[in-house]
Amino acid sequence: MADDDVVSEKFPELFHYTNVSGLESIYTKRQFWATHYENLNDSTEFGRFSLKVRDFISPKIRELFENKMLLSSEFATAIKRQGGVEAAADEAAEWHLDRVHSRTFDKHMYQETFLSSFCGHTDPYEAGQGLLSQWRGYGAEGGVAIVLDTAAIENMLRHESDVFQLQLNYMADVIYDNETDRIRKRFREVYNGSPQVLEIWSSYEQPFDEMKLAELYEKMHNDFVLGSTLVKHHAFHEENEIRIVVSPKTKDCYSYEPTDRKRQKQILYRQKGGTEVRYIELFGDTPLPIIRVIVGPSRFQKSNRQRVLNPPPHLA
Repeated sequence: MADDDVVSEKFPELFHYTNVSGLESIYTKRQFWATHYENLNDSTEFGRFSLKVRDFISPKIRELFENKMLLSSEFATAIKRQGGVEAAADEAAEWHLDRVHSRTFDKHMYQETFLSSFCGHTDPYEAGQGLLSQWRGYGAEGGVAIVLDTAAIENMLRHESDVFQLQLNYMADVIYDNETDRIRKRFREVYNGSPQVLEIWSSYEQPFDEMKLAELYEKMHNDFVLGSTLVKHHAFHEENEIRIVVSPKTKDCYSYEPTDRKRQKQILYRQKGGTEVRYIELFGDTPLPIIRVIVGPSRFQKSNRQRVLNPPPHLA
């Protein structure tokens, strides 16, 4: 689904930050975990794109409502009861986007969507030494950065689609929410279609033009999914996040095909911070394309380096 530039053309290497135990697990199992979007540190992350769209379309809806108020005293009275035209426009925009989001990420479509995150470093120092903010996150125990061949990971993702029933399976660079022009250009169908949808819904024509609504929603669909999965708060801009997005087909999905011979991706659970976290396993059939490992600064840097350079026999 992702239609932006190929990630490997911009970022030949991917950086995955973890601790030494995580490295050992990733290396031996040949796998990465992808976490369910509702179990991320910020569980509201998939709503960041909708906030950007709301801020854009609310003034357009306000203008639409103002014109209708001039033509209909009944409509003007209804808007005043809602607290005024600005409040009514914000409410209408939020209602529209909540409706699209809830239908997009329900059990019949992309409710089971999982993310695996990497960093893309273009600065030579960061590519050689790692990102300081990432090292700070691992504290005194220290972390490591697994450096991978991006093009090889892209090939492995294509293999996943050959083996498993997946409705979403792509890798793309995250867009941060202060990159307004880039967001509007990349996901233009949502920005173009949303005001048209609200105009139909707020019209006095009965019944609504259901065919036109369906056409607009269909045009917006791909961009809404991409925007929801790829737009992130600008506070994390330094990370240059590269994200793998995977949504396995379940038996509830509209796209599920009972006769498909491909395997179903198993949804697993683990404990984290006293809660259950949903995740899936990615890859595992062949060794991961690890180019090198960077050992981060810590009070245990020498012992961490030793564990990386001289692994136990079962890891060698």
